[in-house]
Amino acid sequence: MAKKDAVPRYTPTADSGPSRNDILARYDLAPGDSDKEAEMARWEQEQARRLSALDAGQAGSRVPLSELSPNPDNPRTSDDTDRDGLRESIAELGIIQALTVSTREAFVEHHPQHAGTPLSRYVVIAGHRRLRAAQAAGHDDAPVIVEDRAAENPLVWAVAENVQRLGLNPMEQARALRVLTDPPPAGRGMGQAAVARGIGKSQGSVSQRLTLLRLADDLQEQVLDGTLKVKRALLVARLPVDEQTAAVTALRQLPPPSRRTSTEAG
Repeated sequence: MAKKDAVPRYTPTADSGPSRNDILARYDLAPGDSDKEAEMARWEQEQARRLSALDAGQAGSRVPLSELSPNPDNPRTSDDTDRDGLRESIAELGIIQALTVSTREAFVEHHPQHAGTPLSRYVVIAGHRRLRAAQAAGHDDAPVIVEDRAAENPLVWAVAENVQRLGLNPMEQARALRVLTDPPPAGRGMGQAAVARGIGKSQGSVSQRLTLLRLADDLQEQVLDGTLKVKRALLVARLPVDEQTAAVTALRQLPPPSRRTSTEAG
């Protein structure tokens, strides 16, 4: 007999994610790039993980929105659910990617200062924008994955989820990491090595993403929309801001590298 408070099983629709060409284009990879095989391996592992979760029915459970409380320490409080069409998408399709939550008890255990804070049955660790969009759309419930271990360091967990999302643009990853590395009160003031350990990435990867934040605002937007590739952006980001736009223009005027002929190769 099922427990009275058992959470009903959620069965999601399959989401195949971006294509291989999408991945290669996003990371500015070419057939000769040394990073290609590693990137494709990560792509294949992610697809296998998704399919395995779907087959096993482990992609999440549905709970009423009334049983979900936002993390009271969540640094993002503004309503930005319409920034990238999220509100419209969730209104039409519902939440596809489950929210990561912890139980109220686990959250208070790690954050005793919130023992007196009114909290629902679950505390959202990652997925606050999705929660707000679902509320705005008038949905009654949402898919969740309960991860009590995430309650120990919710901000690192939330950033890790954002950075590891398959479809997240490198510029968006950089901005997510900034929440951890910026000095207080804007951020957590964590070092790059600590951030890398926390989110399961190499320190070099974290450093490269953070380098993108040195770009002028208009160039950051170009990385976001894909008109400025990451490799060029990393080169330009090391220049003073007032020299960056001219450098990008100069790089774009360069002829494409010619392929070596068989004679040159021999």
